[in-house]
Amino acid sequence: MTTADQAWRQGGNCMDCAQFMTCSTLGVCLGNPTDAARLDSVTRAVEYMTEYLSEPQRLSDIAQAALLSPFHFHRVFRHVTSTTPARFLTALRMAQARNLLVNSDLSVTEVCMAVGYSSLGTFISQFTRLTGMSPRRFRSAMSVFGQVRLSELTDPAADRHCAPGPVGAVTGGPSDGGCAVLALYRSEEPDDVPLTYGVLETNRLSRIRPLADGAYHAVALGFDKSSTLSDVLGDNGRQVEFVGTGGSPIVVRGGRTFRTFQVALRRPRPIDPPLQLTSSVLALAQRRRPQLLATGS
Repeated sequence: MTTADQAWRQGGNCMDCAQFMTCSTLGVCLGNPTDAARLDSVTRAVEYMTEYLSEPQRLSDIAQAALLSPFHFHRVFRHVTSTTPARFLTALRMAQARNLLVNSDLSVTEVCMAVGYSSLGTFISQFTRLTGMSPRRFRSAMSVFGQVRLSELTDPAADRHCAPGPVGAVTGGPSDGGCAVLALYRSEEPDDVPLTYGVLETNRLSRIRPLADGAYHAVALGFDKSSTLSDVLGDNGRQVEFVGTGGSPIVVRGGRTFRTFQVALRRPRPIDPPLQLTSSVLALAQRRRPQLLATGS
């Protein structure tokens, strides 16, 4: 049950609120004073994290910006964003690090300092764990694949796989059509490398690769068809055009799903943490465009 549903059942007025669609998207009821206050607090916290990204940040500092006690802030932040303040801050720092590695001539050490790490070893370890490659390797890969269009990575046989994988669609996005990076995770907190991923055309049924039995949570990032991998992976995490999550898990039993999945794209909001899809997208690029590695162009 969503927070908006709970607020309505507990006497809130979300169902009667003029901003009901916004409430449903945010997962809070803006007509409920408590939920609206929580959203304001988390928004202030994210603004603080972003403004002081290059500086050390303690939980107490961020909580003070949110005007909450540290203990209460941690609970409120996780309730609103589905992740912890520490993980959100790390995601912001890794997104800015990718941006600087792609769009600047700063050394890896300078990038480390610019995103708030005092230890180069810790930065490299964290970047490698979350993106699947070291900062130096990421910069090298982007020099090869940065200008590849995301639309070139869609699977032309996505609706014709012989094996029975899940069928569904990523809907919404650019009015003239687009493509989306779809990633599936075991957890509702997509902080690590996804279990499976792909690039799909939006607003059409597609079949994704077969999955082991279990429940999977879907996350998608939507882009215009002309977007390049530099646009997708090299921005600072605040320039994503569309984002979406599946309304319910994709359940696989006996190698099959019994209903189609849908991920509805929407405009991003400040409280959305940047997603770590670096290794997924670059792995697709390496498989679909292996000649680039051979030519170095």
